Amino acid sequence: MSEATVPLYTTVCGTCNDRIRNPLDGFCHTCDTFTGTSHFVDVHNRPITFERWLELREDLHYRILAESVPNAADGWGIRTCWTGQIDTWGSDLPFGTGVFRSGKVVGELTMWRDLAAALHGHTRIVSWMRLHPGIPPTRDTLAEVLP
Repeated sequence: MSEATVPLYTTVCGTCNDRIRNPLDGFCHTCDTFTGTSHFVDVHNRPITFERWLELREDLHYRILAESVPNAADGWGIRTCWTGQIDTWGSDLPFGTGVFRSGKVVGELTMWRDLAAALHGHTRIVSWMRLHPGIPPTRDTLAEVLP
């Protein structure tokens, strides 16, 4: 392939100078070097390849971190998940918590920077829902209950 036909999003590895086939991945498969530009992380915020991210997304036990039903009778539930994506929309928040009713997301997802914050936030949202049945938290009310 000549230089003129190199795809627009190709990156060159700083270690071996080979072309990285998936720059979102940030990983050179030729010399096994991480280039520092990965858009994917594991549950411990370690950079991973796009291929590994796809594998982990298939594993529901890995992806779903916490799931709670504060009051089963009212149909509300809270789920906190690992998304593994960073810098996709200008953020580095690879975890999210959603409030659901009858299987549909209600309101906005609350995003978290790391596993500890996600699990702590999940607990606080569950506490909010127990104190305020049927009223999902908003960004303003979450600011009150989350340190």
